Amino acid sequence: MPMQVGSEEGPAPSELEAWLSDEERRLRVRLAEVDLVVRADFGEAEVQRIQGFYGIAARRHRSAGGAIRDFIDRYPALTMTALVGHAALAYEHGRYWESFWAELGLPRTLAFENALREGVEPNIHRFGLDAFPALRGWYVQMLGVHAGVPIHCMGALVEVADEYLHRGRLASGAGLVQWIARSDRNPQVLKLAKPVRNFIAYGGSFAIDVLDYLVKSVDRLLDNLTDRDLVLDLYEIPTILRDGIDAALEVHALGRSGAVRATSEARGRRAPSVLYAPIDDQIVVELPPTEFGEGEKWRVSLDGDTTVVSPPGAWGLDWREWEPMRLPILKPSRELVIECSSVQSAWLIPLVRMKDPILLFDRDGRWLRNQAVLPKGELLAVYPEHARLVDEVADVELQPYAFLGSPGGWRGWQVAAVDLSDAMSLRVVTDTRKGVLRGVRVVEIPRLELGTEIVGLTTSTGIPVYAEKPRLRLPGRREGDDSSWQVHIRSNNGRPVADSSYASGVETRTVDPFAGVRGNLAGQFDVAVTGSAGSSLRFTVFVLEGVEVIADRWVRGPASGGGLDPVTAQVRSRGAIRPAQSSIEFARDEVKRNIDFSAGGVKHTLMLTPPHVRIHVGPIGHVIRWRTSVPVLFHADLDEQSLLALKVPGCTALRLELRDQDGVSLKWNCPRRTTDGHFEADLRVFTDAARKVGDCVLAAVAVSEDQRIARFTVAQIRPIGSCREIRIEDGHMVFDGLRVVDNLVANVWWSTAPWAGPRETSVDDVRIRLPKELAESGKLYVQLRVSDPWVCDDAPEWPDGPVFEVEQRGYKRDRNKNRERLSKYLAQGGHPPRNPQVMPEIWAVLARTLNDPEDVLQGQMRRELLRVVSDNPRTALESLGNSTIPTYRLPSLVVRTELARQSYRSVDTLNELHANPWVGCMIEISDLPSLCARRRIVRGERLDTLGYLEKHGGDLLITVLSCGTLPSTGRPEHEIVG
Repeated sequence: MPMQVGSEEGPAPSELEAWLSDEERRLRVRLAEVDLVVRADFGEAEVQRIQGFYGIAARRHRSAGGAIRDFIDRYPALTMTALVGHAALAYEHGRYWESFWAELGLPRTLAFENALREGVEPNIHRFGLDAFPALRGWYVQMLGVHAGVPIHCMGALVEVADEYLHRGRLASGAGLVQWIARSDRNPQVLKLAKPVRNFIAYGGSFAIDVLDYLVKSVDRLLDNLTDRDLVLDLYEIPTILRDGIDAALEVHALGRSGAVRATSEARGRRAPSVLYAPIDDQIVVELPPTEFGEGEKWRVSLDGDTTVVSPPGAWGLDWREWEPMRLPILKPSRELVIECSSVQSAWLIPLVRMKDPILLFDRDGRWLRNQAVLPKGELLAVYPEHARLVDEVADVELQPYAFLGSPGGWRGWQVAAVDLSDAMSLRVVTDTRKGVLRGVRVVEIPRLELGTEIVGLTTSTGIPVYAEKPRLRLPGRREGDDSSWQVHIRSNNGRPVADSSYASGVETRTVDPFAGVRGNLAGQFDVAVTGSAGSSLRFTVFVLEGVEVIADRWVRGPASGGGLDPVTAQVRSRGAIRPAQSSIEFARDEVKRNIDFSAGGVKHTLMLTPPHVRIHVGPIGHVIRWRTSVPVLFHADLDEQSLLALKVPGCTALRLELRDQDGVSLKWNCPRRTTDGHFEADLRVFTDAARKVGDCVLAAVAVSEDQRIARFTVAQIRPIGSCREIRIEDGHMVFDGLRVVDNLVANVWWSTAPWAGPRETSVDDVRIRLPKELAESGKLYVQLRVSDPWVCDDAPEWPDGPVFEVEQRGYKRDRNKNRERLSKYLAQGGHPPRNPQVMPEIWAVLARTLNDPEDVLQGQMRRELLRVVSDNPRTALESLGNSTIPTYRLPSLVVRTELARQSYRSVDTLNELHANPWVGCMIEISDLPSLCARRRIVRGERLDTLGYLEKHGGDLLITVLSCGTLPSTGRPEHEIVG
């Protein structure tokens, strides 16, 4: 890889020393406030970063001839955190020091080890931590108590809690402690390691709180409760212990006598997650399915820009088998707020920080959220184009080995692939600031080497299926390290499949973790790999060993008349795994089919999706939305929607040809191939040729890896003027001059109900019956488009381009009488409704009509609606922030409606902090005078308000509030306001 690596033998860079000094000061404050080191609440990544930088600094200190005791005395808080953190993460009986030196990347020396031992008790007294006289001289055991429950001991503790609950005991930490004390001959209790027993004996009330959290977590899973059914965070459980408990609950199957419960049921719904989708060049938020199915409503807010979406569902599948819904994140945002209609709580996910403008993802696109330390190897970095990636510790600039373009909507940002195999740290640096200094793990983690993937075969949740069992690549260790790797494999229902142990070697090696399993592998397997140095790997893989799927087409193209080319897939098996069908035929309207496999009396239902062509046409820079049907384009679209993207699996070369109705080639072009494998072309190169001939077809010729050829239509191109006028006549909508094409739909909006969104209706003739909800509902706005039957492509909330205006009388009926009265007011005038519940709809009306000042009647209505808004400015402002109106329009709306001149003060200042940062700052600023006057009474509320303002308004807002004057700027006033 083209990466420069600095030498460690040079003088210690000031950045590392500065970071160590800052971290030392911070940790000293935290340790002085607690009785046990683990209660300082550090995470696994934080500990690993400290250990990595501590080891580098110690090596340099010794290379410079410094005494090791001086180094320990300089950083006592860092030393204690590194020691106790290692006890929490990687302490195995009798192997503490061996794995500790491996984690620091240092050779084991007796002098250094003795200096660390001798410094434990003085440092405990220095910070006022609990000292345990009974453990005096037993340094590792004392560190173990300060670490709580080591991660590797959590599994046995979960099993003990499971046994305790199945005996009908009350789910309480105190009860579990008493039961453990009385059950010293119970085989399960005897599995508890010495560190756990010490923590229970010396941890006091804090130990009871931790066990209370653990036993209630186990009880929640056994009773199949979700997070909303039981509040568990009753105590301040440190992050490292909470993560350890959660990991143990995932790995260990719960239940007695083999009665294993389905973990997908027990765990409840998954939380939303952020991913990078390289195929689509997008950063997305993944929303998991819930038991409410298509009735679920997700409200996603990006810095105040709110979108409400519902899952599309999947016919014939249980909601647990639905694929997660992905919503693209189309701009760099400070935070993501997600609300689910069936859950009372919300998820607040910080994304891009101004002081640290970078997002990091692993090779599979999973977000490395708030990682203080990064794994060795390759990762994807999303950061501004003008920024640099720097290894501050080695004092070199990191050179990405590949640039993958810009994520959809993230203008000025780039995606780069970086190899950290030889790096010590990573930091993003811009012209004005330096980001967070992240460490790189000294200990390399295991790697999973997958076998041959069965093309098109996945589980219902999208997990690919492999025809060969995977192998594990175990990294080498330092000479003299006799630690081992523990591998635990479980089936999807929690049944143990294989447990193995591998001694660490000096050289990297590859092992077969399934070597002891007889017969062909079939099913989904969860594999946990743990090393004594704290490095671990968890992965899920689905294997059908010896199965092969062969299709008679290497790719399915769009078929004439709609759908995809028919294809037949042959399913073969060389072992005991039997498919329910050896041959599967896919009709034009079938994209995927369920297929059953039987092995050992167990049936596995999977999804087979033969490779097929996907098409996107849209403006350059917009989000790519794939479709399988052939789009119909007008001549003007070739200029306005000039980007054509094609995804053709297995294609190595592609040629586009513009042909007339007789098949004669008019012009050809070879599109460029992007870094993620799809093809892109600029449609403007075909504009002149298409206008000369009128009706024409854009076709493609694709070549596969084995030189097979596929031909398919990419787009139908037609002249301008497909429809002259739309009118309503005798209960029908009539399209004058319309040329009807397949999958043609009309998106219709109510002018009398701008908040209602579009109504889509199919157009299969020049005269269609008007849907009931559109009849006599006032003037309508209509747009025609060709829809994709295979893709859910939602229309905008309000027309975003030219429309046909269709006149008729009436107003929109609604079950909500306040909304109906507002619609009637917009159609007929009179007096507007003043109920606060209709405030979001009033804002929708104002947002649509403020830019149309010519209509006198509309102007009068706007003034009356503005008076309604002014009646309760605070409520109006909060409703505006909760609307789906884009954030960039909010300031101009507040100014143009003169709401900016109103006061938002309220007698009751104790309110939920607003999810929209701009609106939230306006509200909280208005509360400051009242909070200041009552600061002795509402100290906590005032601190929360100031913290919110500092977080979302930044230092500049705090400076303005402190000084009372605006900063000098050369920008015009209207730009500052807007």
